[in-house]
Amino acid sequence: MNSHQILLILALGFLIPSLIIPWVDIDFIGESHSYTPLKISKSILINDKSDSVFDLVKIIRPYKLSSILLISSMTLYFGSLLVLIDSTINGKKQNKIYLILGLLLILSVIFYALSIEIYKSEFSNVANKTGGIIGEEFKGKENLIINNIIKEGYGYKLTIIGSVFLILSYFWKEN
Repeated sequence: MNSHQILLILALGFLIPSLIIPWVDIDFIGESHSYTPLKISKSILINDKSDSVFDLVKIIRPYKLSSILLISSMTLYFGSLLVLIDSTINGKKQNKIYLILGLLLILSVIFYALSIEIYKSEFSNVANKTGGIIGEEFKGKENLIINNIIKEGYGYKLTIIGSVFLILSYFWKEN
């Protein structure tokens, strides 16, 4: 087994688990909700009409830029993973594809992070203008409160690590 194959295996070893490890957690009044790419994408694709208050896509939808970035993030993420798995299974010897896919996966994480940060910022601004998140007693502390409610998961960090291995695999050509 050469360096290229080892790096490719490491990349897949980090990218596959990132499907099921939460990218974001919402913890509100003792009730915790985790969101993986699978759960987020299911919500995007099905456009669930349920009354669930904790559907991440529904929560973000009113904030257009945040919503567009989240949908773009998941599209890039799954598209890149599918092409990666297909090219790996079919043994395509195109190293450039690994470089491009690694960069697209990192871009998907950037879009995701921007989506969450923009949402938190805009939600805090709206809460501040409308009297705070929970009445006047928390006025001016909306950022602190929203950062305690919406927390980062570890899944997107695995995506970054896997993407780095994928990009590195481009530099080690098979003999």
